[in-house]
Amino acid sequence: MADYSDLAAATQAVADPATSGADLAQIASWHAKLHLQVAIHANADAELLTWLGANSDDATRQVAAARLAAVEVDEPEPLPEPRHLEKPSRWSLFGHRAAA
Repeated sequence: MADYSDLAAATQAVADPATSGADLAQIASWHAKLHLQVAIHANADAELLTWLGANSDDATRQVAAARLAAVEVDEPEPLPEPRHLEKPSRWSLFGHRAAA
């Protein structure tokens, strides 16, 4: 992990889409003025967003809350139970009804 105590290095790292969540957390701990950019970053995880929501200004809190709400909504719903269908008769495949 790099040393992000330097504001210029931290600013450059926040602009990099490959910066890890751990690095973003370190940046947030050093630089309150970058909290909003950290909250917007795609690699900011739920734990970091929660921390930012509790320790930042109103704009950052709003972004963090919106991102956390989106994470909750994006969780996939469980698939429905499969239905067991009757196997079609050979004739129904050709549009004919089977004789009763």
